[in-house]
Amino acid sequence: MKQALATEPDVCAIEAPGARLEVLKWGCRSNPVLLLLHGKEAHAGWWRMLAPLLSTQFRVVAPSWSGMGSSEWRKAYSLSAFAREILAVLDSEGPLTRAFVAGHSFGGYPALCAARLWPERFLGVCTLDSPLDPAVGWTGPPPRGIAGHTYETQDAAAERFRFSPADRPVPRPVADRIARSSLRQVAGGWQWHFDPTLWQRFHADVPVSLDVGAVPLALVRGAQSSLVTDDLWSVMISAAPAGTWFASIPEAGHHVIIDQPRAVASEIIRWIREIK
Repeated sequence: MKQALATEPDVCAIEAPGARLEVLKWGCRSNPVLLLLHGKEAHAGWWRMLAPLLSTQFRVVAPSWSGMGSSEWRKAYSLSAFAREILAVLDSEGPLTRAFVAGHSFGGYPALCAARLWPERFLGVCTLDSPLDPAVGWTGPPPRGIAGHTYETQDAAAERFRFSPADRPVPRPVADRIARSSLRQVAGGWQWHFDPTLWQRFHADVPVSLDVGAVPLALVRGAQSSLVTDDLWSVMISAAPAGTWFASIPEAGHHVIIDQPRAVASEIIRWIREIK
């Protein structure tokens, strides 16, 4: 894993409608594009352990959503705006680029929406522990207070970092690395690197569904996830389109891309080989 973390991506900024986005890229431009979409309040750097494992076979592209990471903040956020960000990132690889896409947690929802709206741009969509009850859909995260606390030092902030949900133990060096990459220096100290009012100004303006038409679909979860529970997993399997690929990653919780990056990378490769 140290070798993967030592593999530095190309870092660039691209223009999406209404916001400039931070984008990390690994691998050769001639390879098939694999777009990796992170979860809520995370950033593209969360893929640093997994992306290099895929970059020998794919052109791996990972943006930070607007309002997260080093991407610009918006006055208002919506699911459709996040879906359009996906198209902007694809266009940064070339006009009409088609891609495979894998989205972790929240990242799976804009991916599903974009594949349904613009199927001609997608070779396949994979959700990674994205909890979705088809009867309910997804309208946004549970309400909570504004997370705008300022810490005096980076060390103090990193010490307070916790995975949510904390359904699996994460080695402290891994958690510390992610914590420190998730902070920004401000007047008076350090804050988490996302818009603290994002979800107060978010609108789920398009429905989220497992129906992505003819686009191949994969549903992957952590076998010990506290969000995609066994009961919800059964519901998702029953509601998924015929031909959907299913995988449950052992010894992994909700943060499956952190818990078992090698197993996730292997599953993505197996799925893509199956549908190509």
